[in-house]
Amino acid sequence: MLGLSRSAFYYTPKIDAGEKQFRDAQLRDKIETIQTAFPGYGYRRVKKHLLFYEDLRVNEKRLRRIMREEGLFAMICRSFTKTTDSGHGFTIYPNLVKEKKVTWVNQIWVSDITYIRITTCFVYLAVILDLFSRKVVGWAISRRIDKGLWFGGIKNGFGATQTA
Repeated sequence: MLGLSRSAFYYTPKIDAGEKQFRDAQLRDKIETIQTAFPGYGYRRVKKHLLFYEDLRVNEKRLRRIMREEGLFAMICRSFTKTTDSGHGFTIYPNLVKEKKVTWVNQIWVSDITYIRITTCFVYLAVILDLFSRKVVGWAISRRIDKGLWFGGIKNGFGATQTA
């Protein structure tokens, strides 16, 4: 109709390299400003911030490329949680098994307690293991971590209850 090919009609000229670097530098400055205020923001939050507060729509790949090239990463602060209180006032017993050599089953049993999260709450699991064979000698599950966990019904590896 106009005498032009379809590709010529939809053609958009490419941006020269200098213009692209200038636009990337402007975007980098905005990203740095956002991450100064919010150091935990990664590219997803930066993208939302640019869209909602600065009304700037940015391609995710371009944003990730600029952040990677400039080293603008989210600051991840993971807190260290100490689960064992070694500074208690109770008696600390020596490790009697440290120098022993285990040569057969049922010479040394070891035990441990852990917690398991289920859909409604946490339960505690107490396990007794044979050190030589690494097989479960007995176990018990309880909602409370008290002496009933150990003495209230340790089950042997076959499901039968043992009395302590």
